[in-house]
Amino acid sequence: MVEGHAARWFALSAILAFAAWLAFVGNVSGQEMALGAASALFSSALSAFVLKRMGIPLRVKLSDAVNVCWVPWYLITDAWEILVVLAKDIAGVSRARSLFRAIPFECMSGRRGFVRRALAVVCTTATPSFIVIGIDEEHRLMLFHQVQRSETPRMTLNLGAGA
Repeated sequence: MVEGHAARWFALSAILAFAAWLAFVGNVSGQEMALGAASALFSSALSAFVLKRMGIPLRVKLSDAVNVCWVPWYLITDAWEILVVLAKDIAGVSRARSLFRAIPFECMSGRRGFVRRALAVVCTTATPSFIVIGIDEEHRLMLFHQVQRSETPRMTLNLGAGA
């Protein structure tokens, strides 16, 4: 990693980690700010160490990273979907029908492919009704569990699913 690029990555990751800390604690007291800053610096330093030591290849394109913006929408819609399934199950209308599915997944090679697969797994699993088991690069499939059969999230399609 080029030194200037590494410094920018470190600063950006520290800022994002600190923002996430503040969002989760919901408190801007001096103690929380100090602990949040220390945690953000520690997590960014650890991430930088792991990336350098293990040589994890990263090649993030803005078009791939933007898909993270879909996660809040799917948190809401999938939570509603789970509540509907739960209500129907409790009312005795229908039993929950969870299932495992495998869908085609475009497994690009190289650094960008690595990042797209990681984003697809993390972002899709972040939604309440999907749990990604893994991506089979050899067979070009994504295996996941769903609470109820529904459409594949747009962000997952954007990152290579259904290809």
